[in-house]
This record gives sequence, C-alpha cells and structure tokens, in this order.
Amino acid sequence: MKLTEARLKQMIVEAMQRSKNYEKLKSLMATKEGVFQAESLYEMVRDSFEDVEQMHMDILFAPLGLAREREELRQKSSEAYDAYFATREWALFHPYDLAQLAFNAKNDEWDSSLEKLSSHLKKYSSELSHELLGIIVDACLVITTDIDAYQKWQIQSLKKKLEKRLDK
Repeated sequence: MKLTEARLKQMIVEAMQRSKNYEKLKSLMATKEGVFQAESLYEMVRDSFEDVEQMHMDILFAPLGLAREREELRQKSSEAYDAYFATREWALFHPYDLAQLAFNAKNDEWDSSLEKLSSHLKKYSSELSHELLGIIVDACLVITTDIDAYQKWQIQSLKKKLEKRLDK
C-alpha cells in the first residue's frame, strides 16, 4: 500500500481525534517552531475540537494569520512605493497610498489580535502559559521577514507592554 499525502493527513487527523487534541496542541506551543506545527495541525483537525477549544485556538493563532496578511500588504506597499519613486509620476502615488492605508489597517487589526490574546492569556492563566504571548510574537517576527529596526522596536515594545499587563 502506497502512503499518499491525503492518507497521511487522514491518519494524523484520526490520531489527533483519538487523543486529547487540545492538550497536544497546547503542549506543542512551547517554541516558535512548535507554534507553527500546532497551527498547521489545527487547520487540519479544527472541526474535531469542541466550540470552547476552537475559540481558544482561534484566538491563539489569529496573530499569525494576520501577520502573514500584514506582510503581504507591506510587500505590496513597498512595491507600489518603488514604482512611484522610480518615476515620480503622480498617478502612481495613489496605488501606493491605498496600499499603505490597507497595510496600516491590517497592522491595527494585528495589534488588536495581540491585545485580545494578552487578555485571553490573563483570563485563562491557569490553562495557558504566560510565555505563550512572547512565543507567538516571536513567531510573528519570523513571518514578518523584512521589517526595519523601528518596526522591530515597535513590535518588541508592544510585546513588553502586553507581558507587563499579564503580570499584573
């Protein structure tokens, strides 16, 4: 019997359903790499989770998805800026402006998801590790491949602010 990708996924789903999937995913999330593995597995087995577990996992993984979307918009904005800057044609400024507005909106949404995650971790501190916030923010930094020093400083500052809130 040949093991296909579809069969392998089915076997993983079945194994996760036979175990405590929620606990397994939480235990994977001790490192950045584990967060990415848990997110990938969660996408495959999401429907097997209870509603409350789905809510927890959706909140935990939301910043990662938004970081990916944010990175795509940042790249589009950068490309539009380069096109405008290369020619200085006013008609090319409008696409850059729109791309920058979309990026800023996604950035605000990403910040909100981190605030929500921070509040969630504080509310469920007996179930979820405080370190999880830092691990998820670090994973988001891996996704955001080309940020300048100021943006990195902003993200680190937000991380520190949210971690302080957790400690209170």
